[in-house]
Amino acid sequence: MHLLAEKRVIIFFVSLFLLIVSMAGPPSVQIKEILLSANLTQLISLYNEHEEFFRLPDTNLRFLLFNISMGLLILSISFRLNKVRHSSKFFDTAIRISLFTIFLFILITDKIYNIAYIVLFLLSTAYLIIYRKNNLSRSEIFLLFSYFLFFYAAFVSAFLIKTPISEVDNYTRFLIAIPIYLTLREIKINLGQFFCILNITSILVGIFAIYCFIILEQFRVVGFTSSAIIFGNISLVFAFISFISLNYYLEKKKGIALPIFGFILSFSAWSLTGTRGALIAIFLFIILFTIKKFRKNFNMSNKTITILILTTFGILIFQNNFIDCKRKFLSCPNVVQRIIHDTYDSHKMTQRWDIWKGAMNIIQENPLTGVGLGNFNKELGKQIDSKKISKIRRDLKNPTAGQNHAHNQYLDIYVKNGIFGFFTLIYFIFINFRIFFNNLNSKIFETRIISVLGVTLVSTYFAYMLNHTILSHQVSTIFMLLILITLLAIINYKKNDPEKIK
Repeated sequence: MHLLAEKRVIIFFVSLFLLIVSMAGPPSVQIKEILLSANLTQLISLYNEHEEFFRLPDTNLRFLLFNISMGLLILSISFRLNKVRHSSKFFDTAIRISLFTIFLFILITDKIYNIAYIVLFLLSTAYLIIYRKNNLSRSEIFLLFSYFLFFYAAFVSAFLIKTPISEVDNYTRFLIAIPIYLTLREIKINLGQFFCILNITSILVGIFAIYCFIILEQFRVVGFTSSAIIFGNISLVFAFISFISLNYYLEKKKGIALPIFGFILSFSAWSLTGTRGALIAIFLFIILFTIKKFRKNFNMSNKTITILILTTFGILIFQNNFIDCKRKFLSCPNVVQRIIHDTYDSHKMTQRWDIWKGAMNIIQENPLTGVGLGNFNKELGKQIDSKKISKIRRDLKNPTAGQNHAHNQYLDIYVKNGIFGFFTLIYFIFINFRIFFNNLNSKIFETRIISVLGVTLVSTYFAYMLNHTILSHQVSTIFMLLILITLLAIINYKKNDPEKIK
């Protein structure tokens, strides 16, 4: 196999080299002379002496090299192979195992899902270089453009406004998602196995949440994530997946115990986190049933749906945090009074309102470029100092409570990346929703069931973003992107050869 004879391979590695060069070197070191002299020994010594060797492309020359590398990267995947090669069983099996491992362990372990994610990316990149065919549809091109735009917008913002490299980390997940998608769309993912893995995950997540609640005494279950809202949001996604997969099991005349238990336990996991912002997602899911095009794809009997609804309300009523939610709801009049009279209140809802109000003020002052990815906390402090909002925390040393994001994805991306970043987010949501929604009328059952799930999950994340900044958290970002590209990949794999998925 003569890889060097392939233009795409050569261009890919040139683009990778230019990308590394554009980001190499600590800010305090003039690395240009070292690179031009090709002094490898000095370069290695420089790398060993500095903890932070890479930086963002923050000069005109670096940004130029970064743009050239991005152009070459796009070009490298646009070339057709001189000879179409069929992937080996090793690649297919290893990629499926890596994918399923991420889903299985993303909430119940600390490290395994991360290792599997890196392996999946490396395998996908290798597959992309060696095997990938060039047969993207127009909708797929628009889809991948939205992923690339998300990544690129963060680097443009970082170039315009000084930003720590750690702030763009989660945005790089969008670029990483591209080779993973391009690979998954050509790998056979059996829908029955896929639903089986996700339902098993739902069960494991529920059991793990109960363990954290009872044994570890986590009043609001966090697990290995950084907050209860992350654990709760992902758990609810698994509950939706189990609920919708029930259609598949009924259609294929398989036992329905797995999706039923998956739904109950993952929904319980969400309830044990005590997060109620996700109720908006549940409300939107109910609204989707008013759309005929969506509802007709549900073949469950009224009896089955009734049992699931009663089970859902049973979990909510008897779970301790739901009772606590009633207490929070009764405090709403105080919240309204707090907003009107602008007095200090330690209630979480009023603190959230102050953050949103501050974010909207900052947007009005910086509508085009935003304030940069790493400057929200500083700008929020200025809002407090100028008396435009009240203190988030009654602490002279930390009045902003260390808040570095707006607790609303739409406000957060606007305040940091400006209007371009905001429209990038809207475009990303729109193109994903549109592809899934357009496939609801497919003649292929598997495509319809995946499309129902896709419409549900895009709507769910649309709701989550109203009170959660997905892109500020690694686990949230990775899971959202991976579940969406996997569903889209299955749909397009099925389109290319309807006989491939049985």
